[in-house]
Amino acid sequence: MLEEDRGYPEIVQQVSAVRAALDGVTEVIIQDLVEYYISQTTDKKGRDIAIEIKDTISKIL
Repeated sequence: MLEEDRGYPEIVQQVSAVRAALDGVTEVIIQDLVEYYISQTTDKKGRDIAIEIKDTISKIL
């Protein structure tokens, strides 16, 4: 982008877009992992803890 003489604001905007996209992918991966563990857990307390972790991560990302 620098070689194309684009301004720094545009570069920062693109970096922010990439960061947001990566955060989205990270959230999907973590959510899938937690869903897997929830499906493998037969203990109610363990399931409740996993769901709470999932909800907390969703708020962070």
